[in-house]
Amino acid sequence: MLQRPGTEPLLAARQTSASMTILEDEDPYDRVKEVAVAESLVGTELQALNIQIVQLGSLVDTSLRHVLDAFAMTDPSLCEQVLAADTLIDDGSVATERRSFQLLKVQRPLDGCALRFLTAVSPMLRDLQQIGGSTTEIATILLRFMSLPDVPVVEEIFAEQARYTGAWSAGPNEAFATGAVLTLGREAHVLLQRTMDALATCDNQAARRTWQDGDLIDMRYRLVRRDLLEMLAAMRGFPTAQNDDRNLQRISLLLSMIHILERIADHCAHICEWVVFVFEGEASMTSAH
Repeated sequence: MLQRPGTEPLLAARQTSASMTILEDEDPYDRVKEVAVAESLVGTELQALNIQIVQLGSLVDTSLRHVLDAFAMTDPSLCEQVLAADTLIDDGSVATERRSFQLLKVQRPLDGCALRFLTAVSPMLRDLQQIGGSTTEIATILLRFMSLPDVPVVEEIFAEQARYTGAWSAGPNEAFATGAVLTLGREAHVLLQRTMDALATCDNQAARRTWQDGDLIDMRYRLVRRDLLEMLAAMRGFPTAQNDDRNLQRISLLLSMIHILERIADHCAHICEWVVFVFEGEASMTSAH
């Protein structure tokens, strides 16, 4: 069964109870051995299923890393790789879910932890698939973003504002904004890695901490959104921006990106919530925060 490194399998108690139901005309040793072998096979399948989910998470992790690197290095080829990997992630999710359904049909009682794990597989896969889909959305946005040269520069618009108002507005520029968006993306990536580590090691406490730390991503998202909206407000109404709206488009695309990154963090929190549920039960769902 699912177990933390260094712990005994969760089958021991069930093996003991199974041995108490032996019929009088059966050889007790053979019956206990039969139950132990069957339970061990189910436990091995559960471990293999968990590994398969973690491997799918690794594909999603790679896609997120590629879009962030594409953004940092202005590399459209990495965006193309992410778009190509989307089908692989979808197919892997379907295959893994099908495997979990097969295990649910096993004609033998499962202990609470194993049953909770199998019921959590589908929602966890949906969240991973959604994260994978989010990386393709970001890749598509980045290809559009890279096609829009950043001219006129935002500093020119602030200088134009100074000419009209007589005052210089020291608002955030695009270089600052793109750096902040990239930082948000890196933090979301770390959250995904911590989420998959918690699942791989069956560590409900690590999952709980990661779940709670998702609030920090929300705070970062609100700060970056405020700066981007401030930039849009500074640009609107000036002839330079009206005659060439490419900077407005770029800032709008950045706003779309941070919304998607915040959504990725939400999906990570959902997966962590399910990991906590698997090892702590229903009551934990309302006590993590």
